[in-house]
Parts: sequence; structure tokens; C-alpha cells
Amino acid sequence: GGLSDPLDPTTCGDQDGDGCDDCSNYDGTNDGFGPQPDFMENANGKFLNDGPDDDNDGLCNAGDNDTDNDGVDDEKDEYPTDRFRCRDLDADGCDDCSSGYDRREADGADTDGDELCNNGDEDDDNDGVDDVDDNEPLNPFACKDDDGDGCDDCSSGRFDQANDGPDADGDGACDTNDPDNDGDGIPDDEDPQPNNPFVCGDSDGDFCDDCAITGGPAEPANDGNDFDGDGQCDLGDFDDDNDGVADFLDFDPFDPNVQEAPPAGQGIPGLGGLQIDAVIPFPPLLPVPVCGFGLAIGMPAIVLGIFGMKRRVRRNRKQGKKAA
Repeated sequence: GGLSDPLDPTTCGDQDGDGCDDCSNYDGTNDGFGPQPDFMENANGKFLNDGPDDDNDGLCNAGDNDTDNDGVDDEKDEYPTDRFRCRDLDADGCDDCSSGYDRREADGADTDGDELCNNGDEDDDNDGVDDVDDNEPLNPFACKDDDGDGCDDCSSGRFDQANDGPDADGDGACDTNDPDNDGDGIPDDEDPQPNNPFVCGDSDGDFCDDCAITGGPAEPANDGNDFDGDGQCDLGDFDDDNDGVADFLDFDPFDPNVQEAPPAGQGIPGLGGLQIDAVIPFPPLLPVPVCGFGLAIGMPAIVLGIFGMKRRVRRNRKQGKKAA
């Protein structure tokens, strides 16, 4: 470690090969031979006091290809002594070294992770709507409502007016502001099940939903099986075969030619051959069968039969008034 020029205490050689003389910063108190020689090495074997070292890497600036240690050689670095600035190769408006090192994928806030910083990204949230037209440019689930249906066109995470919210009837208008969600022709505020096209109400009171068959529009005359074609579905028609006898008293409610009970000892249609023990007359109704179950079957039949006949009388009166 002798001096290269015995008469000049600021020169002693360049043992670490960084382009700076190891004694270049001699301060007049150290001649290079004392207990703290000017070319004292750091932990990496580099000399600490041989010239300016902006990045503190043990290499003086004169011999350091990357003065600011930002990963970009000085000859390509627009700011060779500033580690937070170097260049913008991806032209996204953010310096590639803004993180302190050359990392284009981390050169600024990048909401959508597309490696373009928000500053230079026309669509920061990547929802398909440019920031200038996006009401919430950093939220992929919100942008605008061009179709005016009350649902944000980006609620799916991408601009899609046909997929901007639940749409029960598939008419392109989300349910939020659709007056008829299920498209059955009945407004939601009047529809008992606004998202079910096969349920809309029973306007004719025949116990069958007016949309049960059609799924909308409502058709009271076509809302269920109607054996006698009288406009009332069988479920709510107390005389399905329209023979003048209530179904509860009719031994074959789907045959207009059969009303009377069969002779004692014969099976009852529809009851698996159940035998009749006796027939009790109950004017003005037809005779009511009393079977092995006794009045447990007879009395309900009587009550329901009366109710059915009253209902038929009311219906006939209404029809008579209409005809008049």
C-alpha cells in the first residue's frame, strides 16, 4: 500500500479498480500509512474514501456504471444520480424507476394490474369504459347507466348493458326499474309473485292462477283443465261435467250421463271399488251414499254439496244478468 507518488499524499493507487485513486480524498491528517489508511475497505472489499459515491455501493461515481444504483446504466439513464427517475420505456406516463429501481410493472399506482400506471392508462379499472366517460374510473363494478334501467352497466365487472343486474324476463331491462319483472303482463305491484311468469293472480276466482298455463299474458279462460269448457278450471268448478250435479254428489264428476248412485253392493267410481252400504235421501239434494265409513263420508259430502250448489246458483244468476 505504498504511495504511487511519495511526494503527493492524495495519490496511492487504485487497488479496487473503481477508477478513483484510493487516496484521492486525503484530508491532510492521514498519509496512508497510519492506523486508518485512506484505502480502508468496506464489508464488500471496496474502498470507502476514494471519491464521491452517490449510491454508497463502495464504487466511486467515476468508475460506477450505475451511479444511482437504480438498475439502469448511466449512459441510458436520463437522471443518472436520481434513483427514482431514469426513463419511461412503456410510455405510460410514469417513470420506470419511480419505485427506486427499474420496474415498469411497479412504476406507479396500477388499479387494474395491467402494468400500465393509472397516470398513463386510459381505462384504470379495465371495465371497458375510458376514464373520461367513467363515473367511477377506479371501480370496475361501476361506470354509468347508458340504458337508463337503474342498474350500472358495469355491475358485472365489465361494461355489459345486457348483464347489468337480475333480469327475470330477459327483456334487457334489469328488475330494479322494470315495472313487470317476469313479463306476464301484470305490473309487479299487482303481481303476487313478480318474478314468476306462471303466477299472476286469479281474477275469475276459479282457484286457478290466470297465468298457470300461458306463463303470461294472463288468460282466465285458459288457466287450467276445464272438462266441460265452461271457462272455469276443474279445480274451482264444483260441477266439472256440467250435468247439474255438484261433483261432491256426482258419482262420476267427469261423465255428464252419470249422476245417480249405483245399486247397493256395487263399487263407487274413483274410490277403488268401495262398497255402498245404504243410500240416505237428503232433499233437495241427490241421495247421499253412506258407506262403511258411516257419516264420516256422508256429512262432508252434504256440506260441500250445498256449498257447490249455492255457488252454481250465483254463477247462473250472473250469467243471466249478462245475457239480459
